Amino acid sequence: MTRFLAETYVPRSRAGDSSRAARCARAAAEQLSREGTSVRHVRTTLLPEDETCFHVFRPLRRRALLPTTRMRSQT
Repeated sequence: MTRFLAETYVPRSRAGDSSRAARCARAAAEQLSREGTSVRHVRTTLLPEDETCFHVFRPLRRRALLPTTRMRSQT
C-alpha cells in the first residue's frame, strides 16, 4: 500500500498544541477529497525540538500533492 510522508515546519510557539497539526492535516485531506483527489490522513508525528511535523497520508485513488517542505513516497 502506497503512503506519502509530508514534512512541515511547526514553530516552537505552536508546538504545545500537537493536536492542531493533526487537525490541519485531516482537514487538508478532507478538502482534497471534496475536490476529487481522494486521500486519507493516517497519522501525524510532531517533533517539537526540531520544529518539524510529519504527516502520513494514503491516497485512495490517485496521488495527492500538498504544499510541504518535503514529500516522500513509502511503499
